[in-house]
Amino acid sequence: MAGDKRVWVVNKSDKDFERTDIDLKKHIILKPFIPMEMPFSIGMKYLNFKGISLVANIEQYFRERKMKQLVIRNAGIGDLLLLEPIIRQLAINGKREMTMLTGFPEVFDYNPYVKKSIRMINRDTIPSDVKFNQFDCYEDLRFWSETCPDRDKKHRTDCYNQKFNIKIDDPEPRLYLSRGEPFAFEKKDGFRYIGICCDGSHEYRRYDYGVELSQYILKQDKKNIVVILGAWNFVPPQNSDRIIDLQGKTAVDDVFDVIRKLDAVVSVDTGLMHVALAMHIPTVALFSIITPELRLSNYRGPYEAIYKKELPCIGCGNFHMAVCKHGDKKKNKDFVPPCLQITPTEIYERIEKLPREFTPRLFFSGEIPVSAPAVISPAQKITLPIIVLNEEKNLPRFIELVMKHPAIGRVVAID
Repeated sequence: MAGDKRVWVVNKSDKDFERTDIDLKKHIILKPFIPMEMPFSIGMKYLNFKGISLVANIEQYFRERKMKQLVIRNAGIGDLLLLEPIIRQLAINGKREMTMLTGFPEVFDYNPYVKKSIRMINRDTIPSDVKFNQFDCYEDLRFWSETCPDRDKKHRTDCYNQKFNIKIDDPEPRLYLSRGEPFAFEKKDGFRYIGICCDGSHEYRRYDYGVELSQYILKQDKKNIVVILGAWNFVPPQNSDRIIDLQGKTAVDDVFDVIRKLDAVVSVDTGLMHVALAMHIPTVALFSIITPELRLSNYRGPYEAIYKKELPCIGCGNFHMAVCKHGDKKKNKDFVPPCLQITPTEIYERIEKLPREFTPRLFFSGEIPVSAPAVISPAQKITLPIIVLNEEKNLPRFIELVMKHPAIGRVVAID
């Protein structure tokens, strides 16, 4: 066969390539499992290696089957949400079957664009039950956001996209929720529930005045209730019947469900801030070492960002920083960097700027939504009668979901 005929080599295993002879070095598939086009004569030499096959028509090869792609990213909830638009677009563009290997699989568990989400205990160890030869290709992003040369200039989603180079139709992150029984968090009518999250993954992102902020919010309005969020007791306990302290008391799925029920959120630059922003819950975002535009620019819901841009050192953490030049929290636990010297008064003024009437942006398992719902006038909306047969306990949740449809104006339940 002519030596200049082009074929594709599909690599199903990354083993045995150490034995490749010098003549083939420049043709080695540097990233295993990515099909590579090459002359037929070169491709034939690859047949000596385990798990290799030649494909004459790569389009037909993947038309007959979905490409199975693994993406590895052991990061926090916020980083994973900023990666989500790319994962969704890959699934749409290439009809790919996406698998996520990550420390917080809950971010993707109910996402209809992700086939499977697998938990990764630490970023240095791939779980033994994950076999790379089960996938056609993979992308290892474990260290990319930390090493991306543009991380101090580009939005985090754009940094990730340097690895994929695709056009993203909708860059706003989506968090899909379970349709199952919601977390037991009941709200009283007439009260405003304000969530606060003061702890962050970096010690120079943490807000140390959580107690003062809680008390100030309560003092401003007797109808305010503070819900304290976080993985552990970062904000010390407070004795008040208008404080709901959920620190360390909720699983990841549960805290998602709590946030969607809140009337407002105050959060440092951390994962739960991104959860609230993705749901369009009105949010006051407290930024310190990271420039807000590098994280917030794709969110279209209501938010207020507090950021001391007048400081000459602001943005010190856009690339990397370990110790604030004004002081070291490890040596002095009472030190508060200038960028986080934000008073409860400043924060509450921003809370008051947030809308009290809003529509949460919620997605549920199995939904692949259209880009925008049609606008229907009240006169055009329909009344939906439903017959209840021994399902009274599920009725409130069912009505809540049905009423979100833009064409439904009223639900009448008949027992």
